[in-house]
Amino acid sequence: MYEAISKIAGTWGLLFLLVLFVAAVAYALWPSNKKTFDHARNLPLEDDGPLEDSLHENSPEDEKGEGRP
Repeated sequence: MYEAISKIAGTWGLLFLLVLFVAAVAYALWPSNKKTFDHARNLPLEDDGPLEDSLHENSPEDEKGEGRP
């Protein structure tokens, strides 16, 4: 009994993962998604502008009065 259930689960699991893989590849290669993926591809290269001192605005040192002058 255990062997039959194990074999069925293995077969259906393989089939499920194969279908999931094919769906993921189809989604990635679908022509209408090209614009979305092109935008995501270029995100690390886009300039966000000057950082200034925005990283230190809410630091804990500022609350204690020990922050930057």
